[in-house]
Amino acid sequence: MARESSRSAQRSLKGSSQRPIVVVGTGALVRVVMRKITDDQAYHGVHVGVDAASESLSSCALAAEIPQRATLFYVPNFDDWAAAISAGPHRRERLLSLTEKTLEAARLAGVEHLVVVTTAMVYGAASRQPLLDDEAPLMAPDDDGLVGDALAVERVVRHTFAQWKALVGTDDVPDLTIMRPAALVGPGVDTAVSRHFEAPRLLVLRNTAASWQFAHIEDVAGALLHSVEQSLVGPVNVGCPGTIDQVTTERLTGMRRVEVPESMAMATAEKLRQVGALPMPATDVYYVTQSWAVSSRKLRESGWRSEYANEECLDVLMEQTRGHHAVAGRRFKGKDVAALSAAGAAVALLGTAAVWRQARGGRRH
Repeated sequence: MARESSRSAQRSLKGSSQRPIVVVGTGALVRVVMRKITDDQAYHGVHVGVDAASESLSSCALAAEIPQRATLFYVPNFDDWAAAISAGPHRRERLLSLTEKTLEAARLAGVEHLVVVTTAMVYGAASRQPLLDDEAPLMAPDDDGLVGDALAVERVVRHTFAQWKALVGTDDVPDLTIMRPAALVGPGVDTAVSRHFEAPRLLVLRNTAASWQFAHIEDVAGALLHSVEQSLVGPVNVGCPGTIDQVTTERLTGMRRVEVPESMAMATAEKLRQVGALPMPATDVYYVTQSWAVSSRKLRESGWRSEYANEECLDVLMEQTRGHHAVAGRRFKGKDVAALSAAGAAVALLGTAAVWRQARGGRRH
């Protein structure tokens, strides 16, 4: 949706009981959020389609796009891996600049509720980890990838709100919600998880137990609106109920595994990262081999229910990855695809004779 000017937005709201919601950001999730807002007569939506590359946008210019007494959704684009990979060495610097501008614009415009969308990956991944509560500690490594970006965005938001409260008092700052979705699926979503399922085989770390949980972008968009309607504040997790274990995932997808020791996988992934063959930090391996599923407690206690189950999301994910081929998160095209047998994929990722023998033998664990 094209950007609406503040003046036209104000005119359309005169005499209207519609609640103004401004969405700042780009990507697949933003498109769904704007469609839901447009389809619901209770809201009036304003989309400011900027991303981290929009360096020329000022806080004052952004504030001019925000109607009075609005809710603001700030949605950094964590659902487009290709864009992140191509963003260059100053990706985080630009992202944090946009975050600071958005927060300052929210302050200048006097928004009533600010909702920031990051990712449940900030909790970190671990084998046999139980469902993570909304208030769970953030244990993710602060690396130079997208998880580190999300942690950095949340730090800026928390620091800025602490400064506001110190200056004007708690009653005069907007409500703050930080929404952390599970692994996103849906049209246009491109993440480490979706690329994991583009590989010829699923990487499994020996002696670990992974479980899968997804969040369809339709459900996340609905959860955003629900969080405003119910005045949910603080961290709010969103994901499908429960999880799917690795064996069930393999059965549902028809995919086989390649299983290696954790130390081997991480050491080789780090080497691939150093030579530029792995597009994101080696620690991203944990998010496709271990668990970071969430309980969505706040949402469920307030009456929200997801429309999609994990199994349905997995079907969507497999459909959207059809025709894509990736190894270690890097996509291959054309003649390269013919070289990607199951054994070749394992060698490309881990580079060990042991994995070569396992893949050649076609063993399934």
